[in-house]
Amino acid sequence: MYQMLCVLVATIAYGTATGYCQGSQAGMTAVTFQSSTYSDMRQLLAREATTGAVTVKAYLGFPEQVRDRYPAVIIVHTIAGYRDANEGYAAAELRKAGFATLTYDSFAARGTTGAALQGSSGYLPVGVADAYAALRLLSGEPRIDADRIAIIGFSYGGEVAHLTAFETLRSALNPGHNPGSGRFGAHVAFYPGGNFGVFG
Repeated sequence: MYQMLCVLVATIAYGTATGYCQGSQAGMTAVTFQSSTYSDMRQLLAREATTGAVTVKAYLGFPEQVRDRYPAVIIVHTIAGYRDANEGYAAAELRKAGFATLTYDSFAARGTTGAALQGSSGYLPVGVADAYAALRLLSGEPRIDADRIAIIGFSYGGEVAHLTAFETLRSALNPGHNPGSGRFGAHVAFYPGGNFGVFG
């Protein structure tokens, strides 16, 4: 599955995506999941209590081909937040290839922007927390194969996809091992910063 995702997303990233636009709601189901906001990585890794839950609005889409259960991909946005021409386009192409998709905007859910959060100590923990909350949502969806859920991200989202591969963060955010393995089936990080490789 990993190799297929890499080839597909490389085609999307370097293909002729210019000018493509897809409405967020077109053929998609609006869903929500609960996540948390962490002030920094230390708070997340120490499993300290957060100030409260955050409701993240997301869009879940399925391929036209009918199957009992689908592999799925969570698509994490860039610093600019969710955009139809980027994450929406990638999601549409992945659905054509047979994957269910989930897209959302971590910054909008918190009433801010990536530019406003960039450089703060809580900048990346919110993305990682949302990714695992999205994984729990999809793992509980009967139409999704919980053992075949991948994460793909671009830039900021690439760093989130990278960080979610580390066991220390997975253990801190998914200690109960909810439905499925509690792990992503694949991590595809497009141009991540890579500054947090020391965790692991």
